[in-house]
Amino acid sequence: MLKLKQKTYLNKPIKPNSKHLKTIKTIKITIIGAGPGNKELITIKGFKLIKEANIILFDNLVSKEIINIARLTTRKIYIGKKAGKKYIKQKAINKLIISLAKKGNNIVRLKGGDPYIFGRGGEEMKAIINNKIAFQIIPGITTAIGSTIGIPLTHRNYSNNIAFTTGSISYKNKPNWNLELNKKQTIIMYMYASNITKLKEKLLKSSFSNKTPIAIITSSTNKNQKIIISNIKSIESLSNNNTTPSILIIGNIIKLYRDITTFN
Repeated sequence: MLKLKQKTYLNKPIKPNSKHLKTIKTIKITIIGAGPGNKELITIKGFKLIKEANIILFDNLVSKEIINIARLTTRKIYIGKKAGKKYIKQKAINKLIISLAKKGNNIVRLKGGDPYIFGRGGEEMKAIINNKIAFQIIPGITTAIGSTIGIPLTHRNYSNNIAFTTGSISYKNKPNWNLELNKKQTIIMYMYASNITKLKEKLLKSSFSNKTPIAIITSSTNKNQKIIISNIKSIESLSNNNTTPSILIIGNIIKLYRDITTFN
């Protein structure tokens, strides 16, 4: 029998070296995921760092409750994007973040949901790294998961995998919905409204039918949260009548919503 040397680090605190401590002290930018909307769903660390910031740059999907966590003296700058409205380009946002950080400010970049899931957190992170500025990332509950209103995204009888995707198109990439679409899959779509017709066509060409259940959830986890349960057949009309940013969930897993509402 092979005997391993007994070497454990349990209950023994690891002491960071001086270089590590120096890095922590010189952090200028913190990118924080604000979660799906409700103030109580932001991380404890994110809550604390918002209170410590002297400048906050926030997105359109960050709720007023979360913005109000900051001190009254904190400078709050809106740099959100909204469909059909004029907005600051991403390159300009990156430059603003870098410029403010280089002036010695303690900056919080506040983004709805999780910064790294369709939140352009990766683009901003790359710009920060290129400018050699110390930063940290505080994850958040992605809006899709926080918006499920109690619907499990997986279930052995309904869904054995999940696809997170987006309906928006960048200047380099066309929407890629060539997924292994099947009846036991849950599809969660962000920013879908502008390409809803093409999306419907793609779904119907796969194994989904007009009767496949869908859920459209707006203002998730907030007091004015709205939930629409329907099917793929009516997906276009429902989407066109909805002007508020929302999450689209597609799949037979939505059938469990009936059980949830009956129980409640």
